[in-house]
Amino acid sequence: MADHAGDHVEYWVAAPARYVQSLYALRKWPGLKMATADGLIWLRGFSREGVESVNVVSIPLLKRYYLLETRLYPLGKSLPALVEPSLLWTDPQRGLKITLPEENFNYFGVARAHRLSLVPSEIQRAVTATVVSLPTLGEYLYDAPRVRLAPLRWTVLEGERALLIGTPLLPIRGQDYYIRACFLIPAGWALRFASMANSYQEALGDGHEYWYILNEKGERYKLRRSDFNHLSKGSFVNTKQL
Repeated sequence: MADHAGDHVEYWVAAPARYVQSLYALRKWPGLKMATADGLIWLRGFSREGVESVNVVSIPLLKRYYLLETRLYPLGKSLPALVEPSLLWTDPQRGLKITLPEENFNYFGVARAHRLSLVPSEIQRAVTATVVSLPTLGEYLYDAPRVRLAPLRWTVLEGERALLIGTPLLPIRGQDYYIRACFLIPAGWALRFASMANSYQEALGDGHEYWYILNEKGERYKLRRSDFNHLSKGSFVNTKQL
């Protein structure tokens, strides 16, 4: 990098608008401004450390610049590439706002949508939820110590299965899940755009009140968090009697 491109210089980036989803992780970075022009998304206000961070350099087809006397220089170069463009700047949280249809959260994006979906994953993640059959849970609860149940909360799914959340989980057979933002994702799978989990939750608007259970087929179930009860023999019996 040229010597005069130092810590007190403002850094810019430009990326093709078709890769807008790769920019969502930068929406809440302080001090950034965003603009669009000629099929590019521009962001300015980076520090030297920020423009060299993993979140930035991983953006596809990214171009990085530093601003010096109204000219933009490619990062690491001493000759300018272009004159500072005259753009209409806005806050990235406004310019990169994720839109979401109220009744269908399959699609997210700004001018370009993509589907919320799962892909197989070999990464081991801590399991914090499981779905078990009600008879299997009832058998375990028959002589289970109270201290073993204390960390867990539960609810009934479709009148036939129970969803347990907490750790440690019970030593019974079930479908295991891990939690990412407001989503319960089956073990062995991951969001296709995993880095956007918090952005998806923000777009949903009710992710702090609900859990969204996802499955491999792209189906999902919405559960109110307040409907979960502390797991105990009493709560299980009362629920079975309803």
